[in-house]
Amino acid sequence: MSVACPDAPGLAASPACADLVVPEGLLQVLAQVPDPRDPRGVRYQLATLLAIGVCAMTTVGHNSLVSVGEWVRRCDQQTLADLGCPYDPLAGRIRCPDEKTLRDAYAKVSPGD
Repeated sequence: MSVACPDAPGLAASPACADLVVPEGLLQVLAQVPDPRDPRGVRYQLATLLAIGVCAMTTVGHNSLVSVGEWVRRCDQQTLADLGCPYDPLAGRIRCPDEKTLRDAYAKVSPGD
């Protein structure tokens, strides 16, 4: 008989169960991906950039980095905030990354991580 891990229903209890942290949403899951970028000059969290890619790629017709960049540019302020984009106090609005930022970040992430 196996005992279910209280934090993760459906998972059997094991020694690793005590250390198991179940993320609550997409950003928390993607925050577990190691960030290979140099921390100097980073304006967007890697989880935010990955979440933008996931959300854009799940919509019809967004299957390239150009279309992902276009998708994020069309997002409203609330969607950008939900994706974790930072607030720009000088512009008075939430910033969205451009295609080059997305392309550079995606190129550095290892698909096996």
